[in-house]
Amino acid sequence: MKEFLAGTLGVLLLACTALRPTPAVAPRSVVAAPSAGVTIEPAAIARHVEVLASDAYEGRAPGTPGEEKTVQYLAQQFARFGARPANRGSWFQEVPLVEVLPAPQAVLHVTGKGNKKRDDLVLQADYVLLNPPAEERIRFDDSELLFAGCGIHAPAFGHDDYKGIDLTGKTVLLASEVPSRLREQPGAEPLTRVEARVDEAKRRGAVAVLFLLPPVSFMFGSSDESWAKFAEQFTEGPQFRLTTGPARPMPLQALLSVKALERVLAVGGKKLDDLVAGMEGPGFKPIPLGVRLSTDFEMRIRRFSSRNVVAVVPGSQRSDEYVLFVAHWDHLGRCKADQTGDAICNGAMDNASGVGGLLELARAFGQSKERTARSILFLVTTAEENALLGGKHFAANPVVPLGKIVGGLGLDVIALRGRGADVVLLGRGLSGMDAYVEDAAKKQGRALSPPTAQDYFERGDHFTFIERGVPILVATNVHALNTDAAGLGPGMVEEFLSQRYHRASDNYSSALRFDGAAEDIELAYRIGRALAQSTDWPEWLHGVPYKAARETSRQSP
Repeated sequence: MKEFLAGTLGVLLLACTALRPTPAVAPRSVVAAPSAGVTIEPAAIARHVEVLASDAYEGRAPGTPGEEKTVQYLAQQFARFGARPANRGSWFQEVPLVEVLPAPQAVLHVTGKGNKKRDDLVLQADYVLLNPPAEERIRFDDSELLFAGCGIHAPAFGHDDYKGIDLTGKTVLLASEVPSRLREQPGAEPLTRVEARVDEAKRRGAVAVLFLLPPVSFMFGSSDESWAKFAEQFTEGPQFRLTTGPARPMPLQALLSVKALERVLAVGGKKLDDLVAGMEGPGFKPIPLGVRLSTDFEMRIRRFSSRNVVAVVPGSQRSDEYVLFVAHWDHLGRCKADQTGDAICNGAMDNASGVGGLLELARAFGQSKERTARSILFLVTTAEENALLGGKHFAANPVVPLGKIVGGLGLDVIALRGRGADVVLLGRGLSGMDAYVEDAAKKQGRALSPPTAQDYFERGDHFTFIERGVPILVATNVHALNTDAAGLGPGMVEEFLSQRYHRASDNYSSALRFDGAAEDIELAYRIGRALAQSTDWPEWLHGVPYKAARETSRQSP
């Protein structure tokens, strides 16, 4: 689920949506599903989570023995449930990765005019690398630092932070927040995402892009109080990149602590307030900060092949049309030991629970007495915790044409609440998928509600398909505003993030509850079955930016 914390800044503002598990006995009841001979079993989901989150799987990091155990287990379960390999007779899709680990001595040197003032920014203490490039050596000298507001080039929406400026050889500092005026304009979203802003800086020749940690982060609270905790999570262990990335290297991307930025500005004789005041003006132009940056350090590189797992339950009539369910199998592997000495990040909730739910879906569809007209496609991705890499690779190299995927759902962190919680559809109001979710929820006697805090629509493997026009959304109880009979409310998000998220304490326990998870999987089954039996193709609504990509994919062979 580093889908919510992947190596991009969107990570910081759109955090994990997991809630703290409730100390209750895991129920062994059965939730009836709407097809003859099919039930959704909480205990079955729990058994998958117990296996995948066991120490024997070593935290399921890509490129480790834990990966091999994980993907073999998934293939065995799919076969047991009557699914078939979906990639030309194979359960697996190779995903070429580069493991990237910066050297500990990665220092950014800061100098002022005439070299009269100097400062050094140290990795982890002052900054963290985001999406480190897969280069064996990172080097640039005397790169002028400019502040460019949000770094958004959107002239069609009346916004341009660059005003035609050339950034060749320069470093650009960007604010993390996106102006609310742009967030509210239909069609502007693709231009405001972090990846688009980095791409724009790259196009203009920048060698580095620096972001400022928001003064208050949803995940970590006050940045002054939480930088050490935050930096530890982003520098613990390697990061991964696809080997099939852009030919021209991406700029170095880093996130500065507030205190580090204040030191940088002091070298140039400026203050943080100077940037904020300038940014708010109608005629904003990039502001030279009077400092230059230099660095020279090595990266430790390892190239290897990881695997997505792909399975299909063929349709009875239109088998070349697919309903897709996607979850990610990977987690962090070995990590910093906690006070008990546990040094394995087992990832029970994140995301063994989502995978357990997906496997139960595979059993329900595979063993149903009534095969659906359309095929049901299951994708379990690698390296989601590192910028959604497995999902991106599949979307760029699909084992079935994207134009043949009708729609579907993403599953991430499901085993958290009891039955009866509201349903939240991430991406609601954008496509014809709404009707399927609303109908399935109504049949369960559940209401739809908005998410607890932020809309995490852009995080997770499902979004790699959305960008290409395929409506793969998320329908879950995790984000719901209402509390259930156990009293679990949205305020537990912060506690999960501070105590369990991406830590060794995210373990399987018999106290975890799976009745709400089973209810959500029943919801997913109802949605998937209705979509697979229909001849309908849910479309994006007018003005939604993914509509054009959908039309293009439908026209492709």
